[in-house]
Amino acid sequence: MRMSLRPYLGLLTILAFLLLFVGCSKSPLSPEQPAGQEQAFSAGPGAANAGLLSATAKVVTGTVNGLLGGVIRNGDWTVKIPAGSFSGIGLVSVTVPDPSVRSCELGIFPSLLNSFRVPVTLSCRLQSADEVRDFTMQWWDPSTQTWKVIPCVNDGTTMSSDAPLPHFSTYRCGKAGW
Repeated sequence: MRMSLRPYLGLLTILAFLLLFVGCSKSPLSPEQPAGQEQAFSAGPGAANAGLLSATAKVVTGTVNGLLGGVIRNGDWTVKIPAGSFSGIGLVSVTVPDPSVRSCELGIFPSLLNSFRVPVTLSCRLQSADEVRDFTMQWWDPSTQTWKVIPCVNDGTTMSSDAPLPHFSTYRCGKAGW
C-alpha cells in the first residue's frame, strides 16, 4: 500500500514558509536578550517605511493564537499579547530597522487582525534612571508625518516603558519633542 503526500503538500508549504521567518538560533521567547539599541532618533521611520531595511535590521516573527496570547521579543522591545486580543492565528512581526535608533515596527498577518479587543502591551527596555524619568513612547502618524506621544508607564523596578496599543504600527521610545 502506497501513501500519497499530495494532501499534505499545502500544509508542508506553509510550514516551510513559516520556518523561513522564524529563527531557531535566538528564540524571541528567551527570557534575556542583550540590550543593543542606542538613544538616537531619526526624524521618521525612514527607509523601512519605503520597504527597505538596512543591513543591520533585525526582524523577529512568531505565530500567535489571539485567543491564547503570547510574547514576542526583539532586542529592547517586547510585545505582550494578552489572551483574547484577537480571534484567529496571526503571524506577528517585530522589526528593528536600525539598532542605533530606538524604534520598532510592529505588524501582523493577516492585517484584518490589526485591531485588538484587549490592548496589546509594547515594552521598551530602559537603561538608566534618566530614561525612566524622561522617556515616553511615541507613535508615527503617517497621515501627519509626525511622532505623537502615547500614554505609557515607565517603571524603574523593571526598567521598562510600557504602552497599551490598540493596533500595530511604528513606535519609538525617547524624550518627547524629538
